Amino acid sequence: MLQGNIQLTCQPLSLTSSRPFQLQQKMLEGKPLQQLPDLIGLIYGLCQQAQSSASQLLLGFAEPETTALPNEQVIRVELIKEHLVSVAGLVFPVLGVAGSDQLLAGIGLWVAKAKQGNDVSALRSQIEQKLTLLLGEQWRVLAQAVGVEDAITRLKSVAHDSAFLQALAQAKAEFPLAPLPTLTIGSVYQDSVIDELLARFLSEKWQLVTQPDINGQVMENSPMTRLGWQDQADLHPLWLRQLARVVDIAQQTMMLLGECDQSPLYHRVQKGQMGLSWVETARGRLFHLARWDEQGIAVDYAIIAPTEWNFHPQGMVQKWLQKWQSSGMAETIFAKESMALSQ
Repeated sequence: MLQGNIQLTCQPLSLTSSRPFQLQQKMLEGKPLQQLPDLIGLIYGLCQQAQSSASQLLLGFAEPETTALPNEQVIRVELIKEHLVSVAGLVFPVLGVAGSDQLLAGIGLWVAKAKQGNDVSALRSQIEQKLTLLLGEQWRVLAQAVGVEDAITRLKSVAHDSAFLQALAQAKAEFPLAPLPTLTIGSVYQDSVIDELLARFLSEKWQLVTQPDINGQVMENSPMTRLGWQDQADLHPLWLRQLARVVDIAQQTMMLLGECDQSPLYHRVQKGQMGLSWVETARGRLFHLARWDEQGIAVDYAIIAPTEWNFHPQGMVQKWLQKWQSSGMAETIFAKESMALSQ
């Protein structure tokens, strides 16, 4: 893949990443900012709309009069779609071939359809059908969860409506494991965080892209951190993150349908002829950073995907790997669960 690969081996346990390739980001330098949203959309197949939107936000600094802000509804449709694609592999043993096919049928066209109009009325019934298949008729109950304990209570109250939720509710006690250290993503609205990211973009761009951190602190970047959750000592890390994904799917769908207040999907900051933007994706928060000249040509460009935060050498998955190495648990179980955790 152009983005690079992550390889996980079981004997011995090891995790290596070739993400991201320098070539893909080098291709963006020396080109007019106005060309980058389309070019980035061609390079990246995963979270394509979020990638293009992050670049579009930066283009708006150089050409504010001719550049529209990204369409939030389209970004949210893609976020929900990517969630469902990731979950499909996990629910296959529960839903079977027919159910999994039904979950995925047609969702590849959602983003294109959302772009055709200013609302999602044409997609409403399809999206609600998918959520009902996955989470049951009462999926909106999960969307109203505030915090981990409330989410667990709500899960128990509606688990009987969904085979997937039943499996999720029953799996919690089967995997006793010490929790990961608490890794929360810093507020990217804070000037100190933005200033540090931009400074490191200038001084050590590739180190920032491949092994991102804030003030030396490696941070998780996932649906769990978007919800503001933290690890719980008595909950299995994979189970907790899949519960967070379920709540996030339900919340994002209600936001898309206009049934609750919407959380911000993107942000941007300009510092002279440099800029930083971020856009929410199913995996976490996607960052773009750029520096341009007076003609609007990209001098430097960097993309930091959520994957690089979570697969950092001291990040979430590596810390979990260390826990498994010391626990003596079966390596093949770790291999299966760690990749599910990170998607």
